[in-house]
Amino acid sequence: MPDTQGIKSGLLSHPLVNYLLLCLIVAVGLTLVGCTVEGGGGGGGTGGNENANRNGNQNVNANDNGAGNENANGNGNQNANQNDNSDGGEPVDFGVVLGRVKDGAGNPLSGVAVTAGALTTTSNEQGFFSVDNVPQASRLVVGFNKQGYAPTADIVAVRTGDSSFVDAVMLAEEQVEDLDATDGGTVTTPDGGSVVIPGGSLVDAQGHPYTGTARVALTTFDPTNEADRDAFPGDFVGIAEGGESVPMVSYGLMNITIVDPAGNALGLAAGGTAQIVIPIPTGLVGSAPDTMPLWYFDEDDGRWHEDGLLTRDGNVYRSPVTHLSIFNSDVGMNRSYVNGRVLDCVTGQPIEGAQVEIVGISPRNCWRSGERSTSALGIFRNPDDPDSAQYDGIPVDADSECEIWASKNGVESERTRFTSLPVGGILDFGDICLNVPRIRITLTWGAEPGDLDAHLTFPLADGTRGHVYYDNKTAGGVTLDTDDQDGYGPEIITVYALNDGMYRYSVHHYGGSSTISTSGASVSMIIDQLGIYNLTPPSGASGERDAWRLWEITVQNGAVTDVSVKNEYFPEVGATDTTIFKLRK
Repeated sequence: MPDTQGIKSGLLSHPLVNYLLLCLIVAVGLTLVGCTVEGGGGGGGTGGNENANRNGNQNVNANDNGAGNENANGNGNQNANQNDNSDGGEPVDFGVVLGRVKDGAGNPLSGVAVTAGALTTTSNEQGFFSVDNVPQASRLVVGFNKQGYAPTADIVAVRTGDSSFVDAVMLAEEQVEDLDATDGGTVTTPDGGSVVIPGGSLVDAQGHPYTGTARVALTTFDPTNEADRDAFPGDFVGIAEGGESVPMVSYGLMNITIVDPAGNALGLAAGGTAQIVIPIPTGLVGSAPDTMPLWYFDEDDGRWHEDGLLTRDGNVYRSPVTHLSIFNSDVGMNRSYVNGRVLDCVTGQPIEGAQVEIVGISPRNCWRSGERSTSALGIFRNPDDPDSAQYDGIPVDADSECEIWASKNGVESERTRFTSLPVGGILDFGDICLNVPRIRITLTWGAEPGDLDAHLTFPLADGTRGHVYYDNKTAGGVTLDTDDQDGYGPEIITVYALNDGMYRYSVHHYGGSSTISTSGASVSMIIDQLGIYNLTPPSGASGERDAWRLWEITVQNGAVTDVSVKNEYFPEVGATDTTIFKLRK
């Protein structure tokens, strides 16, 4: 190998000559050791320089200017340390569950504990959450718990290489009272729901008698109200005493939560009995039968199970219960069925993994039905889903006005109303058009650093480049859905339309202690039709102002053709480095 150090020491002192000769050496395949060249960093929105020093022996500058040009050269003033890590260049073999949590008024709920099987996370300030490394499952229970709110759960299908999106709603606890467990007592909601707890009937989680103060929270749900219906745990399907699956219409439900002062769950002792009263919603009083099956929600299997009989007393239903849970007064549907297909609005191709929802409008607006994941042909019902395959289509209330829509990755189609067929009929609804996100990138991390920021630069249709980040959340069909500033994330960037060129994704350490390397960060990039790509940080981060460049994604003819893994750091990124992102002022 030629003596590059000798060549370097013999160069003229002018920096431009140094630069040109060094570029010539690189071009003929020589290795430069410890060589850096100072150059002018671009300012404003064009000409910004980004340099990568890989293992200390090569300078690379990617010039990402307003005209959409991206050049590699040896000029620049910023070093980047790249970890030689090939992970993140091929799709992974897990799914992602993400979504948002809101209260009954539609406000985001932060601090919600989210469980997806054995995995857990917490919703951020905007109510968003994300769980990756989720194994494939046709039916996964996703639970939501927050102090001061009635718990709930959604059921999702998880596909390898795809995401499942959950829009969860939680209702605030309606009536909360402290009881002396020795004396017992009654808690009543303003709409007439109640529970009677006999004295001496409560036990702790180990089954030991409990004699202290018990906090009793009682919440009733009116399924004719959209928010209450959306907060309904699980599916509107129950397992009858005989074991058969029964699509249901709800006439009201109620959650009972009892804890000690430390928040530990309390329950009824073996052989103990409480009395519950579930109010009948005003709009359903005229059609409510004299007796009604009672169901309870099993938070472990995510199913409703028949558990006795309710008796009507005026505008309420009454029943004794031997355990505390979420209880539901439901009858089976007089059902017919709906089939159809979900297509991509842009390509016209079938969409696999879309969710389809149908709700009742009239005469009964107290039920919801649907398909958790369309088949590879985009059809519903999905013959590969055991829950769906047992029916002739999506079950609906017969002879009813209904509303149907499809969704995927948090994006909904238009909602359309239709009339269902008489009992036993099978309606071919036809095609539903859905504009599916092309790319969705989700960043999560630990408690520190408190503020990591996601950045995406990309080609625009006019030949310039766009940049989406915390201070510019929407541009050119790309959005930053949520910006987290106090740890954990998620930060989610969604691409709805692809332009030919290069998309570059980076993460910036804006504030907080620790480093990106020790943050526990995980980034999952979901590319429609290709799968999920995942990266975790390499070692070598130094602290605040580090930029972690993860991927450069090439798009040709409107489709992703290459995913190039970078997994490199740029320390002390300045305000002129607009090719990666702009700093907050």
